[in-house]
Amino acid sequence: MSTHRAAPQHGTTTQPRVERGTVSRFMQQSKQKKQTQEDPDAGWSTVRRKRRGRNPPPPPPPKHDTCCDPMQTASAEQPANWREDHERRVESLRTHPWCVEALATLKRHAPGERAVVVCYGLGSTYESWNARHQLAFLVLLAEAYEAQSIQLHDPFLSKDELEALEALGIEQAQPPRSAKPYHGVRSLYFMPHCPAQIYADVLKGFDKALDELLIVGNSFLSYAKRRIGDDLHPGIREALPLLREVRLDLGLAGDALERPFGDLAAMRFSTTFGDSSDDEAVTVAAEASAVEEVTSEAPAPA
Repeated sequence: MSTHRAAPQHGTTTQPRVERGTVSRFMQQSKQKKQTQEDPDAGWSTVRRKRRGRNPPPPPPPKHDTCCDPMQTASAEQPANWREDHERRVESLRTHPWCVEALATLKRHAPGERAVVVCYGLGSTYESWNARHQLAFLVLLAEAYEAQSIQLHDPFLSKDELEALEALGIEQAQPPRSAKPYHGVRSLYFMPHCPAQIYADVLKGFDKALDELLIVGNSFLSYAKRRIGDDLHPGIREALPLLREVRLDLGLAGDALERPFGDLAAMRFSTTFGDSSDDEAVTVAAEASAVEEVTSEAPAPA
């Protein structure tokens, strides 16, 4: 396996104590680096998920059920046994029937290795039950693809939580507007419940190398069918004819894991426009374009 690293290591640090398990492997690869301060986070928004009546909350119920909420994460304190609970959660999720099947489906859909796994929109693992399970799944994604680097960016995480994640071997990533191919290294972007603009930023960064990109996040076909907002985001609409998508949330109905992983899909992209193997994606793209043309040609109200 290639030893290419996504970013250079600055200075020297004392290596942490080696522990058993997947997490410790990434601890050894943790890099201490400071990200350039910029203002690239436009498009992020507070996400509040609506609880479905058929989906009972897991015990114990979370104190707050929000993701990416600065009012609740900026001063959040690390829960007792946070790290130990995270490692147990990784092992529990690893053997969950849904997770086993989802990872197998993902590997059939997009085989091979992904040297870099980047996560956007995780939310606070200090506050959110959903985010804690998504973090565990992030680790399993990196393990399944033998990733050399796990990176994460969420502008609403506190400094303390970012440091705790770095202690797990998870580096700070560049923001979505800076997303770009890693010089031929294939990447996986895990983006649970991100706003459409964040997906569009990543697609734009990879517009010359879409064949190197794999997104695990909200289904683009679902976005198109529901017409999120007033209209489908143009960045997503333009990618639909190239889309090859497979659902990863099958079998979750009624399970507590439907909350963090509902509407999850794996999306890769063909290199030739109109050469998608997903006929449904092409059809939905054509319908979306037709709706846009009709809307643009409609006369303005008197």
